[in-house]
Amino acid sequence: PATGYGWSRPAKPPPSAPMSRGKPHAKRAPARQKKDLTDVWQPGFEPQPGASSTFFVNLSRKSPVEVKKSEDRLVYVIKGARAALRNNRNPLRTKFFSTPVSSARLVQVKDDVQLVFTLKRPASATWAFAPAGALMQLRISFGPQKQQPEPDPAAELEDAAAELDDDDEALLDDDSAESPDRK
Repeated sequence: PATGYGWSRPAKPPPSAPMSRGKPHAKRAPARQKKDLTDVWQPGFEPQPGASSTFFVNLSRKSPVEVKKSEDRLVYVIKGARAALRNNRNPLRTKFFSTPVSSARLVQVKDDVQLVFTLKRPASATWAFAPAGALMQLRISFGPQKQQPEPDPAAELEDAAAELDDDDEALLDDDSAESPDRK
């Protein structure tokens, strides 16, 4: 009876019939094995008293570090690592702080992460690992830099005034030498 509300189960296919319709699926490629890389994230900057500063990054574990120096850059290569989040690769701008570093940035290069410092002036730094709970922290410290002393405006004015006084005395001496001839 066709009532419009009837329902019946479809017949089961015979056991020899294929279960899929259409083309058979291609075999999946084996999943790539994830490399056991150290995660690097959360770069940070801490200004210190006395014109020194510390930069740091968190690591999931200790990894070998290689240092490369040039005149305007300082690069710390963290071997066997990956920048965990894309946002961690944004630069830290520090040009307005009292530090020799203009900016610091994490750069992913194959299976390594580079912590690249762009310098305002030549500088040296020390680095060390420090435990941070269950994590490790790579800390790079820039000590106080010897800078040219800032000129003192008051001393400059005094020097300029002394030079003018010396010039005035020389002019007076010249005038006194000429004045007896005029009489």
